[in-house]
Amino acid sequence: MAYDVIVIGGGIAGSALATVLANQGIEVLVLERERVFKDRVRGEAIHPWGVAEARALGLLPAMLTCGREVRYWTTSFGAPPGDRRDLILTTPHQAGALTFYHPTMQETLLQAAARAGASVQRGAAVIHVEPGHPATVQAEMDGQLETLRANLVVAADGRLARSRGWGGFIVQRKPHPLSIAGVLLEGVQAPEDSVHVLYYPPRARAAMLFPLGNQRFRTYVVYPTETTPVSLGGHRNLTHLLAVCQEIGVPPAWFDGARLGGPMATFDCAEAWVEHPHAPGLVLIGDAAMAPNPIWGCGLSSVLRDVRTLAGALLSQTNWRQAGHAYALAHEHDRRALLRAEDVLTRLLFEMHTGEEGLRLRVSPRQVIGPARRLDIVGMGPDAARVL
Repeated sequence: MAYDVIVIGGGIAGSALATVLANQGIEVLVLERERVFKDRVRGEAIHPWGVAEARALGLLPAMLTCGREVRYWTTSFGAPPGDRRDLILTTPHQAGALTFYHPTMQETLLQAAARAGASVQRGAAVIHVEPGHPATVQAEMDGQLETLRANLVVAADGRLARSRGWGGFIVQRKPHPLSIAGVLLEGVQAPEDSVHVLYYPPRARAAMLFPLGNQRFRTYVVYPTETTPVSLGGHRNLTHLLAVCQEIGVPPAWFDGARLGGPMATFDCAEAWVEHPHAPGLVLIGDAAMAPNPIWGCGLSSVLRDVRTLAGALLSQTNWRQAGHAYALAHEHDRRALLRAEDVLTRLLFEMHTGEEGLRLRVSPRQVIGPARRLDIVGMGPDAARVL
């Protein structure tokens, strides 16, 4: 069978793109491996600049049916109180942060794609993609091996994307000395009208709490991999993770009665990306194109930027080869800008090497993420790099 576009991956990136394209009459097939979306430790917040992307795509109303717009962002150095920022009043797009339970958002957007007219095949395992015009996809569906063709294949198959190999892309990797642990907690007593971020620069640690509603918080801890001897992943280490949160400055009362609400896992903060995520008949979006450092929480916002950029290119011209190339150039521009901003913040708040002391003496963390917000990665994303 032949389609205009085949999307590999029916998560947030793939479903968002399929919805936008199908709404414009493009014949889209979404191939999703999972029949039921499962909870994993991953990002569940979209920064205000990403919310603006969702709004521009026409997706925000659907996303708000299962997500919540959090108006405030509280940044503390040690125990609260800290800088309580009103995101709607202080961001260029006048938006809050969107938080949600990831499996529910995946299901919501995949259903939106189907309502828009996209064909959705769940339980589909993609075996191989042969780039070209048209591109060919081999997939196992309902126990049968199918050969499909499309004018364009869009791979949204995540951080460990097999599509990179199929397209012959060279993956760049940047190791990182930090790790991040995450867990869904229930029964947390923290204020639910704010995201809470607490930094402890002397030990290069941070704690982040994102409210999902009903006293549920996705909670993360950032720490130097080599200086934390006990892994913060795994259910048995919840007590240790909560103790680290309290050392950073999280009030102990917030965790009175807190309990596990989902899996717990640790990841290193290495980055992986493809410099030009376009090959003949094949485009990478989202984590397949760029798996960023998770500390700064820009992954899902970048996903929506990718969707808007690619959809805009495809809908504005008939030559999809040129459209794919234009998307890849814009994606690389945003990637470089975002990583410049993230690098400065990481060095300022987490680097423990003596060579960074000059930076610490010249610039205070509060100058870049406090009330002055000279490097506003939450409100502006890649555009924040213009201050550098």
